[in-house]
Amino acid sequence: MYRRLGSMVLQRLHRRPLAAAAADETGRLAGRASTSAALHTHSRWASAVQPAGATKTTAQQERFEQLIEDEARRRHPAALGTASGRKRRSVTASIRAQDRSPQVVSIAIAESLNLYDIQSDATVRNLYTATFIDDESDHAIHLTKRAEYAIDKTKISEAFVFSDGVVVFWNVDPTTRAQLLRDLERHAEGAYESVTAHSELDTIGFTISDGEGSSSKMDGDRFVLDGRLHADLRHRSHDSVLERFAFSHAFAASVKLGVWEALLNSLAEPLAGSTRKLKEGVIPWSRKDALRKCGEFAELRHSINLNCLLLNRDIYWDRPHLEQFYKQGSRYLTIPRRMQLLNSRLDYCEETVRMVDGMLTVRHSNLLEWMIIWLIVFEVLFETFHFYKSFEPQQVVVVQPAVEQQLQPVLPHDDRED
Repeated sequence: MYRRLGSMVLQRLHRRPLAAAAADETGRLAGRASTSAALHTHSRWASAVQPAGATKTTAQQERFEQLIEDEARRRHPAALGTASGRKRRSVTASIRAQDRSPQVVSIAIAESLNLYDIQSDATVRNLYTATFIDDESDHAIHLTKRAEYAIDKTKISEAFVFSDGVVVFWNVDPTTRAQLLRDLERHAEGAYESVTAHSELDTIGFTISDGEGSSSKMDGDRFVLDGRLHADLRHRSHDSVLERFAFSHAFAASVKLGVWEALLNSLAEPLAGSTRKLKEGVIPWSRKDALRKCGEFAELRHSINLNCLLLNRDIYWDRPHLEQFYKQGSRYLTIPRRMQLLNSRLDYCEETVRMVDGMLTVRHSNLLEWMIIWLIVFEVLFETFHFYKSFEPQQVVVVQPAVEQQLQPVLPHDDRED
C-alpha cells in the first residue's frame, strides 16, 4: 500500500523536483500528526502528555518517507543523491534537529478569576509563589515555581493570571499548564467551554538577546527580551517581571478579544436568517426574543467597553517605559483596529435588533388601535339600537283600583261582654 501511495505521489508531482515532493508529503503527514497530538493533549484542560499513538504515527511516517525515496531513486537515481552517491538527509530528521525557541502561551478560561482566592489556595501555594504585580493594582498575579520545585532557575518559567480570566504562560511545559489550569478553574466565574478556550489559544515565541544596548521589543512574530535584564538569574528582578508583564498584558487582551469576537459571531449568526425573513415581509421574532437579543448584545458591549481591565492602561501612568512594550504588543496584535471593528459590528447588530423591535412595537400599537376601533364600533351599534328602540309605541298597562274591602260590623262593647 505504501509503495503504491508513493508511486501516486510521484506521478502527480512528476514535473516538480522529487526532493520537494517528498518534503511536501512528509510535511503534511507531520502536520497531521502534530495536530492529532495537540487535540489529544487536552481533555478539559488536558493531561498534556504525549499521545499513545504518536510512536505508531511517527513509524508510519518514516516508513512512508523511505518508500518515497526508494521509489524515486529507482526511477531517477541522481535525483536524491550527490555525485558521490551519498544519501540525502531525511526531511523529518532536519525537522527534529531544529531547536525550537521557548513559547509564550495565552489562554482565556473564564469571564473572571478571583485572584485573592487563587493566592490563598493551598494547592497553588504549595507549588507556586503567588504575588500581585503591583501594590496598587490587583488585576493580575505572578506565579513562579517554588525554589524546591524549580528545575532550572536560570530559565524563565512563569505564569501571569489576570482577573479577566486569561492566563499567560512563559516557557511552561504542557503538563504543568494543564495542571495549573485545573487548579485555577475552581476559582473561575463564567467558565468558558473547552472548545472555545482552546480555539482562541494563541502562542508567540520569545528569545533573549545577547547584544549590548538592545532593549526589549516586539520583533516580527516574537518577543525579544533584553539579555541584560532577562538572562540567567536576572530575570527574577522586579523590573524584568514588569517588562514581561507588559507584553503579557497586550497578549492577554488579544486573546480575550478573540473570545469576544467568537461570541459575537455566535450571536450574530441567527441574524442572517432573520434578515431573510424580513425580506419576505415576515417579522421573525416575538417581543420576548427581541428583548433577549437586546440584552445579549448590551451585555457584550458592557464587557468590552466598561468591564474589562485588560484594556485599561492605568497601571502605566507613572511607568511610560513599560507602556511602550504594551503598545508594541497591541500594535502587532492589531488590538485597536479589532476593538473598533468589534464595536462597529455590535452597532450593526443592535441596529438590526432595534429595527425588528420597532416593527414589533408598531404591530402591537396597530393591534391596540384596531381593538379600540372595534370597541367604538360596537358601542355605536348598541347606542343606535337603543335610539331606534325609543321611537317604538309603548304598551300601556292600566291597573284596576282595588275593591274596597267590606268592613265587618262592629258590635257594641256591651254586647261583646255578654
